[in-house]
Amino acid sequence: MSHRRSVALLAPLVLALLVGCQSKITRGNFEVIQIDVDTRADVRTILGEPTGNFGDEWMYDDLDRHVSAIIYFHADGRVAGKEWMDAMSNTFEGENPGTADTPPGEIRRHRGVSRTYDD
Repeated sequence: MSHRRSVALLAPLVLALLVGCQSKITRGNFEVIQIDVDTRADVRTILGEPTGNFGDEWMYDDLDRHVSAIIYFHADGRVAGKEWMDAMSNTFEGENPGTADTPPGEIRRHRGVSRTYDD
């Protein structure tokens, strides 16, 4: 009888541990984050601790599921932009707010082809 009681007491603990170990890095959680609204604290609550903290850029990786997210912050701590990458579905969405369009006249090489961008 004590064996059954031990199993009955351990089952909820094991279930709680398994649920607690699930990754918070999901597309649903990523979509909840709002640009110019949410703060670093909000992002930490939604996605957890970042895998990489580079000041105004936080990176989240779930290598088992092949997904990554990058969250960019303004100087005031609010979300400036976000990117979602899913290697399994070949999905890349979002943008880095710190990147500019191609400068006029700059030549870029891509797969052996040269292109000139002019306004």
